[in-house]
Amino acid sequence: MFNVNNPKNLAVWALDELYDYFVNGYCYGVYDRKEHPALDGMSPQQAFEFGIAKTGSRPHQTIKYDEQFKILTLPSTPKGTAKVQSSKGVRINRIDYWSDEFYSVENQDVPIRYDPFDYEIAYAYINNRWIRCISNYYTKLQGYSECAIAG
Repeated sequence: MFNVNNPKNLAVWALDELYDYFVNGYCYGVYDRKEHPALDGMSPQQAFEFGIAKTGSRPHQTIKYDEQFKILTLPSTPKGTAKVQSSKGVRINRIDYWSDEFYSVENQDVPIRYDPFDYEIAYAYINNRWIRCISNYYTKLQGYSECAIAG
């Protein structure tokens, strides 16, 4: 493959810029305001506002988008747990992660989560709370996703 036809050299936008443009520009700027045939001539935004006016906002059913929610929606490994090894921590997808909280649960299996978009950080559930764990390769993995590492 030559430089003139290599897709990596021809990319106009980075993925985060494309995502920002798609979500903010198209989804909430164009699509949300266009008349939709399945909504009896209303736009998705108008249908949403009509539903809120008709049935109320239901704040008691709102889910807070906080750190706890983010952790609970992260993926785990197929097993769902990892064994805490003394002085190594937990291994998630062939990468070791460490937290000082591991001393209290050495040689035990703990539930784990990892962030596929930020491989430098993982989480382990210890003593009824999610603990942030840092990769042994923190500086090398900073800013890398699961796809970037696999590819």
